[in-house]
Amino acid sequence: MAKKLNTVRIGLGNWLPIGEFQGSIEAAQDIDEWVKPTMPFWQHLQLECEIECCGVEALRFDPSDLLQARAKCNDPELMNSLRKLRRNVQDSSEVIFFSSQLCQHFPRPFLVQLLDHIVYYLDSPSNTSQPSS
Repeated sequence: MAKKLNTVRIGLGNWLPIGEFQGSIEAAQDIDEWVKPTMPFWQHLQLECEIECCGVEALRFDPSDLLQARAKCNDPELMNSLRKLRRNVQDSSEVIFFSSQLCQHFPRPFLVQLLDHIVYYLDSPSNTSQPSS
């Protein structure tokens, strides 16, 4: 299946749209401090391209890819770090986030959905259905 623009792959034939930005990109909250502990995980998801080139659109978030990336990281704190990242984004009053490490601006709804997707599949590897929103 061909790559869809402004989306990330979250499963075979399933794409999560990045969405529209509400507000000024220049005022985006920098989340690199929150992302840093999880960077090895994100790097293992580079299956479409490289982060430096395409941001998170270079990554694949199929459940099997998520599980393989977690195994390659071998980081016992990964889930806590991902949950903390998700919680920090949710608790922030900002609506746009930026990570130079991930080379990406994120609208809040997209980033929350993406992190929910990741945590859902890593928490319960036997999950085969999409999480409900």
